Amino acid sequence: MGEHTQGPWKFIEDDGRQVDDCLGPYTICDEARNDLASVYSRENATVAISRTCAIANARLIATAPDLLKAALMLDSLETRIDHGDEEASADWPHAMTALRAAIAKAC
Repeated sequence: MGEHTQGPWKFIEDDGRQVDDCLGPYTICDEARNDLASVYSRENATVAISRTCAIANARLIATAPDLLKAALMLDSLETRIDHGDEEASADWPHAMTALRAAIAKAC
């Protein structure tokens, strides 16, 4: 797997101003507030994406490390179960909690 900036990533909702009042671009950064990505909408660039869609995209992008972590946890659990690890099922609720938290953050 390739190297990427470690999470968590954050969607900076325009440094305190209401997202609905901001035309963007919308910034995704790491914990040290290093910019990782900017998401544009038709209000601030020559793209055909609405502001609402750009904000949703920014939230989803910011959730990528959390989603990857949850996917890796579930993949590991499946491998453990396939190899007969009877204690793997005890870790299932934790993995599902991580997955649900990542999904909630993305939405």
